[in-house]
Amino acid sequence: MGTLRRLPQPQRTVRWCVERQVGGFQGRPNKDEDTCYSFWIGGSLALLGAATLLQRAALSAFCLSCQFAHPTFGGIAKHPDTRPDLLHTHYALCGLSLAGAAGLAPLEPRLGITARAAARARGCEAEGECQTCEEETTVWDGSLREPG
Repeated sequence: MGTLRRLPQPQRTVRWCVERQVGGFQGRPNKDEDTCYSFWIGGSLALLGAATLLQRAALSAFCLSCQFAHPTFGGIAKHPDTRPDLLHTHYALCGLSLAGAAGLAPLEPRLGITARAAARARGCEAEGECQTCEEETTVWDGSLREPG
C-alpha cells in the first residue's frame, strides 16, 4: 500500500481495465467474463480514480445473471449457469457495491470490505472520520491516450 503514485503510466492501466469490460469483466483478453473480476478490475479502476468509467448497469446485470437461487442454498457463481461458491459470491457483491447497487454498503476497494468495517478496523468511530489512514488514490489524469 502507498505505492500507487509510482505507477509510471496510469492511463495505460486504466485503458487495459476498461477494455476488459464486456458486460462483466474478463481477467485477460479473449477470456470469458467472471464475477470475481468485478472486484479485481472494478476495484482497480476505483483505486486509480477512474470508477466513473465502470459501465455500472452492464456490470450489475452480469453479476445478477450469475445469481443462483435454490430452495436450500444460493450465492453467485463465476459464470451464468454454474454453481456458486463463496469466493465468487464475495467478489461479485464487492463489484455490485462498486457499481452502486441498492442495498449494499460502500466498498473500501483497497481491502475488499465495507468502508464502515475498514473505519472500525482503523479505530475510527465513523466512516470518513479517520484522516491518518487515508491516501490519495487518484493517479489517472482522465485521458486514455498513450503518453507522448
